[in-house]
Amino acid sequence: MNKHSFTHSIVFQLGMIVACVVYPIFRYVVFGDVAPAQIPVYVLNKSFCLYASFAILLYAIDLRAERIASATLHLNKTLLSTFIHVGLSLCIFGPLYFKKFYIADGKMTHWGEIAILSGVLATVFYWRSYCNSACLQFLRLRLEWGVMLVCVHLAAIGWKGWLTPEKWQGGLPPITLICIIPSAIAAWMLFSASAKRSMARVALVLIVVGVGGVGCKDQSESKVRIFCGSSMANPVQEFVAALDNSDKERILLDFGGSETLLPRILAGGECDVFICHDPFEEKLKSERLAGRSFSVGVLKPVLIVSKGNPLNIRSIEDLQKNGIRLGIGNPRYSTCGELFVAKLNKQGIAEAVLKNVLMEARTHSELANGVKVGSLDAAVVWNFAARLEPHAIESVSLGDDFPSIRVTFVGMEKSSNPSGRDWFLRLCEQKHIAKTFKAHGYE
Repeated sequence: MNKHSFTHSIVFQLGMIVACVVYPIFRYVVFGDVAPAQIPVYVLNKSFCLYASFAILLYAIDLRAERIASATLHLNKTLLSTFIHVGLSLCIFGPLYFKKFYIADGKMTHWGEIAILSGVLATVFYWRSYCNSACLQFLRLRLEWGVMLVCVHLAAIGWKGWLTPEKWQGGLPPITLICIIPSAIAAWMLFSASAKRSMARVALVLIVVGVGGVGCKDQSESKVRIFCGSSMANPVQEFVAALDNSDKERILLDFGGSETLLPRILAGGECDVFICHDPFEEKLKSERLAGRSFSVGVLKPVLIVSKGNPLNIRSIEDLQKNGIRLGIGNPRYSTCGELFVAKLNKQGIAEAVLKNVLMEARTHSELANGVKVGSLDAAVVWNFAARLEPHAIESVSLGDDFPSIRVTFVGMEKSSNPSGRDWFLRLCEQKHIAKTFKAHGYE
């Protein structure tokens, strides 16, 4: 190799390295929402994948041109980059980094399992090209099979994103789409040099994988994941129960306190629609996670007492009386409890009233049941809770100076199932779910 060729080769290699490092940083950090703190592993892991894809193409080109020394060098680069990519992927693999591979119950999706299977098998084929041990020699594994499995691996990971260019971050194509092009060309070049029966086998593998992908219903795509705050559980369950069976099968409900569901969303948990009350939508908006939303009712704190109001509790001031057994929502977790305590502080009667608190509950049904069975004389709950036991309890107004607390259906901006998300939101509007909420006492 003369000096000019050597210099040209060095510049080319450095340019390829720089491009493979810079492109993921621009796509995921500059134009995307990945934090700079994730560059060392999550982002650079994609750089090694990019480099391995182009290195294997250079190997195939050199091999066909019978430049054996150069081909060997590029093969070593391919294997080294691949093994680093595998190692880094294993370090961070899980629902927080790869949430699209998981469904709500923690199991992997169909495409997620195909991606893992093809990735592991491709690693075995690549390792066989590096290792000459007897345990792998008898398998007669060919490198071109490994490259083809890499293509399957890349397709299983990213094919959905290839079809939605309007969502490409910064208008830049996904890494998997860029990687599969040189990998597929390399596979074709390597296979074209081998027997035709090998091509037939590859075609069979692709057919099996394709049929498996189409024939096996992707649970992550079919199910719409609904996070529903416990305060909204009853009308949502009634609404879903009245749907056709085909619609019910598409919906996966996950109930919990809004204050416990929100951290799951912020941590990357799969959610397509969040049914919550103020102020949780605003918290989602501050994190740029909230998309289209609509309100179905309003919540406000009310006082519930036993039927007939035997202690004649008529106002918030009456709760200062000695001996009253009062229940409230725990202000640490309950917006209703927080608003009630704030009003007590505003009126200067917090100490006199809070000394009578016998129960700080997490749910309004606990408080309503306490009044029903007689363990509590009164409880502060959302207005809908007064309808839970209409034959045993009645409500007393706490005044109208509380802020309006809206109940909202919020579509997640980063939903992994946008078509399902939009379908559910349209269904709720078309079937007038607000009427269901109103019937349950949501104003």
